[in-house]
Amino acid sequence: QNQDQQKASLLKGECLFIRAVCHFELLRMFAMPTGYTEDNSHLGIPIRLSTGSANDEQNNPRSTVEEVYQQIISDLEQSVSFLPNDKSTRLSKWAAMAFLSKVYFQKNDFVNSLIWSDQIINSGEFGLNSSVDEIYNLSGWNFSDETIFQIINIPEDNSNGSVTGRLKSNSVTYSSQFIEAISNPDDLRNTSLYTFLEVPYLKKYSNTAMNVTIIRFAEILLSRAESKLMLDYSHESIFEDLNLVRQRSNLPTDDECDDHEELLNSIRQERLVELGFEGDRFHEVKRQQGTFISELGTFEWNDPKLVYPIPQQEIDQNQNMIQNSGY
Repeated sequence: QNQDQQKASLLKGECLFIRAVCHFELLRMFAMPTGYTEDNSHLGIPIRLSTGSANDEQNNPRSTVEEVYQQIISDLEQSVSFLPNDKSTRLSKWAAMAFLSKVYFQKNDFVNSLIWSDQIINSGEFGLNSSVDEIYNLSGWNFSDETIFQIINIPEDNSNGSVTGRLKSNSVTYSSQFIEAISNPDDLRNTSLYTFLEVPYLKKYSNTAMNVTIIRFAEILLSRAESKLMLDYSHESIFEDLNLVRQRSNLPTDDECDDHEELLNSIRQERLVELGFEGDRFHEVKRQQGTFISELGTFEWNDPKLVYPIPQQEIDQNQNMIQNSGY
């Protein structure tokens, strides 16, 4: 009986985590970003708390963005209490904590993002890998010091495919800025991950059997560094996080900058390079209320064209569904 209860608690924690992450990713893709309205009362997505049926939750209206965020946070906080401490398990409480830090950071809620990133960093359970490319060479049940949450992959699955290619400065939304950021020949990320035969080239995903890392320690360090800066912490404490990432990449440490904007740009540039092509940049530009520049045109962070249309199937099956603007 006790063993069954432990299993039930574990499954509940995993289900709460999965539900939270699904709502989070759907919200980021199908709703206008945080800050579009002052209180985030603009349309989010329907909150679904059961499998539903023809009559049960099928016609849920779109909740506000803030309501969806509160549901996501509630699910993640609950999952922390059910998930195991052991980081080598398929899903630990550390993954839920990391997503809480990520969710709050996406909302620009730096106080709460810092609370959760502090718990992860101060736990001593994680650290940066010694090399910049180790995280991209893991397969199966292998994990590294830096791994917080990953989707495992094995050669027989080959589910990751292979994503490589030349980086052209005029082809994607941030390539020119990115290529400039990785131009330092001393940066090991440049030589190991983004260059082939002296040509800008994406090599992160050349291993088709690699696990897909969803969230890792470097991201938490950079989120905490920015959160501390925005909350007016001492620059010395901010340098501690930032310099760990810089040192691993063979870049000189920064412990003298006393200008807020200059240090903020430094943190964000490290994030741009460190998390390049890991699905972070699109949401970061929106969070920072920036501008996308591409061959298709220039788009501000709150342009409705940067939000996906609600699928027609959802429109047909939910009589209360409201389509996004412009579709």
